Amino acid sequence: MKYFISFILILLLAGCNLFQKQQPAGESVASFWKEEVFVPMDKELYVLEDGVTELYVPEDGVTRYRSLDDSISTFTLSMGYKVRVIAQGERFYKTERGYIEKKDMGDWEALKSKMTGEVLVESIYGDISDTISKYLDIDQVSSEEYQEALKNKVDFLQRDTLAIVKKKGKLTFVCKQRTVYLKDDISELADKHFDMIYTYLGNIPAIDQYVVLEDTERSLAYILIDKTTGEKRRFEKFPFLSADKRYIINIGRDYYDLDRLISLYRIEHIQPLKIDTLVEGYTKSWDVYDLDKEPIFFSKNDYLYAPMNVLSNFFDEHNNPNKQRMYIKIGIRNQ
Repeated sequence: MKYFISFILILLLAGCNLFQKQQPAGESVASFWKEEVFVPMDKELYVLEDGVTELYVPEDGVTRYRSLDDSISTFTLSMGYKVRVIAQGERFYKTERGYIEKKDMGDWEALKSKMTGEVLVESIYGDISDTISKYLDIDQVSSEEYQEALKNKVDFLQRDTLAIVKKKGKLTFVCKQRTVYLKDDISELADKHFDMIYTYLGNIPAIDQYVVLEDTERSLAYILIDKTTGEKRRFEKFPFLSADKRYIINIGRDYYDLDRLISLYRIEHIQPLKIDTLVEGYTKSWDVYDLDKEPIFFSKNDYLYAPMNVLSNFFDEHNNPNKQRMYIKIGIRNQ
């Protein structure tokens, strides 16, 4: 037994020595840390890839860092994350809380150059990126091209909002085969937070549909009502009809769970409307804006245009849509 205890003591002593080698102090620190001279600067830069590592500043405040292969506290940053750089060395930038490799950082133009069509398509949840590339081309365009395309915006929605008036909280749609009613659901109970309000937006004669906005306190959705059958179809975002009237694209952020939707539907028949779902996915690292002055729209050239941004730069410091943004166009491949 005494030999066994002695063996355990030897292991414990060896373990303590090993720990001391892994966590050196004083002069021995130099064997684990490489010194680098940092030149002061003050600049905001962006992370250029997802999963970039920021090394945490040690508590002693010494401007040295371990090899990336060694154990050290880190932060994982996403693409587009804005970082204030306070100094630069040969290989690393120094930030207010740590160090980031210079190859992983760049200015706004460098970030924009990273958002290629391939990256935009690959940034889709699930195993559907192959399906996306089969049906859609997504490319970044300049602000000038976006504004020029906006001059040729195609809008099939007829906003005849007075044609169907709500009475006692109920909208009535007289279709050929049946009548459809949509009634507001409003509760006076304090613990009910999901009041549902319906608003008639107009109709799309090109596909023979009424369009209704469904508004709750936690979500928005759009309902198409077929003028022939009365069938209702629900879309999380506004259904944009392509210029050739053959497709519908649904894109944007769901207001309830913040999923970033992108869907494509092919119109197979009108009166009654029949559609086929070709793409149904979610973007991972980017999202689109739909603003009054910078909307999502189809242009006469049959491309859908939208302002967009990487998620980390989507809102500014005041939680408003960031004015520093990019633009994309989405083309539908002929099938």
